[in-house]
Amino acid sequence: MYCRPPLSPDEPIRLKSLRQLNIVETPLEERFERLTRLTQRLLCVPIAAISFIETDRQWFKSIQGCALTETSRDISFCGHAILQDDVFMIEDARRDERFRENPLVTGEQNIVFYAGAPIHAEDGSHIGVLCVKDHQPRKFGEGELDSLRDMAQLVESELRSASSRAVQASLIEHYSAESRKARIDALTRVWNRMGIEEIATESLRRTAIGQGATAFVVLDLDGFKLVNDTYGHAAGDEALRIVAKRAIAMIRSTDSIGRLGGDEFLAIVTPCESVCFAEGLARHMHAAIISEPLRLDTVGAMIEIGASLGVRIIPNGTQAELGDVLHSADRAMYQSKGAGKNRVTTADSDAPPPAAAA
Repeated sequence: MYCRPPLSPDEPIRLKSLRQLNIVETPLEERFERLTRLTQRLLCVPIAAISFIETDRQWFKSIQGCALTETSRDISFCGHAILQDDVFMIEDARRDERFRENPLVTGEQNIVFYAGAPIHAEDGSHIGVLCVKDHQPRKFGEGELDSLRDMAQLVESELRSASSRAVQASLIEHYSAESRKARIDALTRVWNRMGIEEIATESLRRTAIGQGATAFVVLDLDGFKLVNDTYGHAAGDEALRIVAKRAIAMIRSTDSIGRLGGDEFLAIVTPCESVCFAEGLARHMHAAIISEPLRLDTVGAMIEIGASLGVRIIPNGTQAELGDVLHSADRAMYQSKGAGKNRVTTADSDAPPPAAAA
């Protein structure tokens, strides 16, 4: 049998500190994605993750190199790491009596090397771990251990900094973790249709009372059906996860992204300074998605994919119905497709709302 991590001596205090952060069951955020990408590159590892340890599971706020979103706490390496005051390292889990029969070692994940630095709440509680993993034995020297410690401190700084997620923040604080989970797309880990439409409705309300213009960007992938038909739905799912991460990297902390369904996404840009700003953000998002081929590890293929985008701006002080706005942005997206695909089109704000589809 493998060694299950014992509970922390201050478990009730630790869990209270974690829950007060309202971080579990929240969508991907670039500020944390950036830190795991940097850790992955800095330490030359295939997997880097920020995990938070709940009562019976570890939940990944951000993870690179792996599609897992959570695991049981019983099999987690991070469950052991939060009990340490310093980096917890396993050079070769296959030779370690505590872990050699662990499903994460013997199964598909094939975790051999692990190193994790605890993440502290403001009261000092160990609430999570910044960890790295490899599929082969390794040993970190003091320089690498220092780098992991420094990156963990950057994660702590982000947790303590005031986030300006605006409308997203109000949604996150209003709902429990379970309610938030129901509003997040399980595949891409951005908001699902229900979640992003709630954010859109609140954004339109704020725009109507003069709290800033809002832009809506509908994004639809070009040729996505061919990916599923050629490589299978597992590869298509991987492509969607990559696209979501690339799109998130282009928005601000006040903006939001959700998956409307299939290969269609909606970005809400608020406050939106100008038409030029919204168009520029949409073009940056488009460029990020098509910048380089998608590497699909599930099938060992590199594929190129395009994206058609439609933009609709609602000026400050304007009242608008969500259905009309989404129809208008959607129509602009289809204009992009009709003009040759793989481009950005902005809807005419003065045009009447499109007629309902037959």
